[in-house]
Amino acid sequence: LVEPLTPSGTAPNQAQLRILKETELKRVKVLGSGAFGTVYKGIWVPEGETVKIPVAIKILNETTGPKANVEFMDEALIMASMDHPHLVRLLGVCLSPTIQLVTQLMPHGCLLEYVHEHKDNIGSQLLLNWCVQIAK
Repeated sequence: LVEPLTPSGTAPNQAQLRILKETELKRVKVLGSGAFGTVYKGIWVPEGETVKIPVAIKILNETTGPKANVEFMDEALIMASMDHPHLVRLLGVCLSPTIQLVTQLMPHGCLLEYVHEHKDNIGSQLLLNWCVQIAK
């Protein structure tokens, strides 16, 4: 197993990875799916709390092999160590019945899809601002 590295070249801090229970998560609707898994809009109710947090839940397909599971967990470890205002934050992972990554829910979805769908209404200044934010 090769340890994933952060941009600084150091191994990610696994202590920042929060483990969630399956009972804390509720899937609401499918946002998208691909070869390796499906992303759902969901609700996270942390154990012992009443707050309902809107989240995105990324779940690997059951047909994926062990290599995909390792890569999925590597992604979780790297995301857990990232803290930047322009990146989607990993809130936690649920390990049963299959590995699930729980992230912030982005109300407008994927930036690339948003740009494609609204290209006629997005000005050059806004695009330039996004480019600067991405480059940071």
